[in-house]
Amino acid sequence: MFVDDDEDIRQGDVIRRFNSADRISASYGFIITADCDIAQKKTGDRFTWLEVIPAAQYLEEFWATEQFRRIADRNLKTACEGLNSRIKRSELGLSLLDDGALRFWLAEADADAILTAIGGKSDVKLRSQLACIRLALGFDSSGSRVKDLQQAWTLLGRDQKSQQSAIKEAFDPDRGFPDFVLIPELPATDGYGFVILLRAISMIRADGLFRSETEARINGKPEAFHRIGRFTDGLRFSVAQKLAFLFSRIGMPKKFEDACDAATELLVELVYKEAGEKI
Repeated sequence: MFVDDDEDIRQGDVIRRFNSADRISASYGFIITADCDIAQKKTGDRFTWLEVIPAAQYLEEFWATEQFRRIADRNLKTACEGLNSRIKRSELGLSLLDDGALRFWLAEADADAILTAIGGKSDVKLRSQLACIRLALGFDSSGSRVKDLQQAWTLLGRDQKSQQSAIKEAFDPDRGFPDFVLIPELPATDGYGFVILLRAISMIRADGLFRSETEARINGKPEAFHRIGRFTDGLRFSVAQKLAFLFSRIGMPKKFEDACDAATELLVELVYKEAGEKI
């Protein structure tokens, strides 16, 4: 929504910073500091903001990477079993493989070379699985992890309709506990589909954030962050709620929790020991 240039910075403001003088690319953010904290200056001269990126970038840099991790985890064991079965029958004296050894081998050789080495080149299914794992590990990449993922899925026999459904599910807010919020668009910004990264939290000083691009230029800081609009109350409250819910679920390691329990027990013993000495 539109915001007058003289309005103060508030929660829900969308901010932008151009990454170069040609203004072709930019970084975007969402002010998450609560209005009451801003008004009472509880955060001093700083604002907290969440990074916002295009949805396509989210798929490329975050989602596809996680999908490949799962593919590697699911297929490494069965690929080792298939290779070891052929190694035992080959009588070539080769050592049996585990996940780590196969990862290392795939970094040095492609699927065809590995199968040729154990005499199993005609195994089409195993070849596809090895080629898929190699893609998952980052080798033979096309330069796009999303395109690599499409290729890997095809190697595993997943049809195009199923692949498209999987990509749509990536943005389903009701699946699991997402650490992002999908929004259709940003003010004064071309393109459609953006993602607010709930884990990408940063701080910015008030003197590095301006209420408009014009104000930034007047102050001689055209490269600084400036406001380009504001989300509706419903959306900004929803983002704040999802952020709070996400971090309320993040627990500490079991060892840390056990240490806290032990410290509590010692404290209770000490309190009652001191009380007993005073009686």
